[in-house]
Amino acid sequence: MNVEMLDELRDLLFDTTTRYKVAYGGRGGSKSTGIADYVLSRMLADGSQVVVCRELKDSIFDSIHALLKERLDFYGVADRFEVLNDRIVCKHNRAMLSYKHLHNNTTEIKGLQGKQICWIFEAEKLTKESWDILDPTVRLNDSEVIIEFNPDGSDDFVYTRFVINTPDNCRVLYLTYLDNPWCTDVNRKQAEDCKRDFPDDYRHIWLGEPSNVGARIYPGFDEEIHVREFRMDALQPIANFFMGQDPATVYYPFCVWMARIARGDEGFDYLVYNEYPTVGMMRGKWFHEVRQELPCSLTLKQRANMYQVLDRTIDRSFDWIRMRARGIDTRFAKASGAASTTTATVGMIEAMADPANGGLTFETPPESSIDCQRDKLRELMEFNRDLGVIRGVNEPHFFVMPHCHNVIDAFKHHRVDRKTKSEDQKRKDPIDAVRICMATMDQHPHVDPVAAIINTGSRNVVAHDPERELRETFLNRR
Repeated sequence: MNVEMLDELRDLLFDTTTRYKVAYGGRGGSKSTGIADYVLSRMLADGSQVVVCRELKDSIFDSIHALLKERLDFYGVADRFEVLNDRIVCKHNRAMLSYKHLHNNTTEIKGLQGKQICWIFEAEKLTKESWDILDPTVRLNDSEVIIEFNPDGSDDFVYTRFVINTPDNCRVLYLTYLDNPWCTDVNRKQAEDCKRDFPDDYRHIWLGEPSNVGARIYPGFDEEIHVREFRMDALQPIANFFMGQDPATVYYPFCVWMARIARGDEGFDYLVYNEYPTVGMMRGKWFHEVRQELPCSLTLKQRANMYQVLDRTIDRSFDWIRMRARGIDTRFAKASGAASTTTATVGMIEAMADPANGGLTFETPPESSIDCQRDKLRELMEFNRDLGVIRGVNEPHFFVMPHCHNVIDAFKHHRVDRKTKSEDQKRKDPIDAVRICMATMDQHPHVDPVAAIINTGSRNVVAHDPERELRETFLNRR
């Protein structure tokens, strides 16, 4: 099978010294067609076992399966292959091409160790989590990983990992329709019309430039830095505690619990220490996967009981934790579940405050205060990155506990929606809950917990110097 493809692509794909082969760029660059020809020729020539991967399962590989069948017909070798619905098998040597999605598919990914060629199709959606499982699994001595994509955001994992910070044993090739002598007249006309009428879209779609639209809203959030385990008992003399709820009409509201931690003259740290619902409560699914699918069947009293448990519990109960305040967004606190008879914000808040429903009171911070939290959160995540993290000296002021999986996922992936040019709704709920909680905090000056205990004559007072506790315990808290 003597394949015809761009010389630059041939040099990349047939390079036997390189493990990672990256082809990226704009539409019409003949990347997919050339790679399809390459894997089919390898199956015929040496019996290579091939897997085609993509991050998501939806409409899995319909387009790439159709392309492969088309290329077999183009070269007149279809009779040498058995084309099934979910795989293609070479009849004379049993070389097989199969398909796998990567997201939440650890077991099947780990079964790919016998594959010579792994082709990641539409790799702009590839996540670091999937890559960290896939890469060491494809481990035969002569194995290779072909990564093909049209860039999406400039901070996407695949773009930063392979284009900006190209690893060893990797070759990168940039292609557009301008490099493709077989580009159809229809495609060329489409590209030129787009260039004339929508130059920004032209650069992104046809030239393969990353788009700022669709970029992460919190690019400074780094899981290795901002996700950190805190000792809750060490926070007793220095922290105030708050809750924020992003309400829902029928489905589950999203709630967060946060500690505002005094740092002496340096201001405060902010810690998300609990979330609701958790991944476990949602049957192992992310909240964004069920946010508009799973109705909330809990009564307001049942929710109140759950909230009171989450006020204090990490891995054990901390009875000394008291909520300074709970906040909710007036714009969206409509009827919710058991409160379906209340159609206004006030009605819902009154219903939750009823002792029969648990007696929880919620404040409504000003809308402008909630909206400005995006910039505040960005600032809290920053520190002098040139120096690196020096605990207690040079570090950010915003953290999330490791078990708050939905909040972590939201800060890692929350983006601007390409179509609406506003925040993507998919992961917005956990972010909104954090903003509401932060805005609620802004309405309450910090109270020294030790002084408050002394003033109330509580038996929880411990024999220590609060100033020393503030300095020593805080610096050694994590």
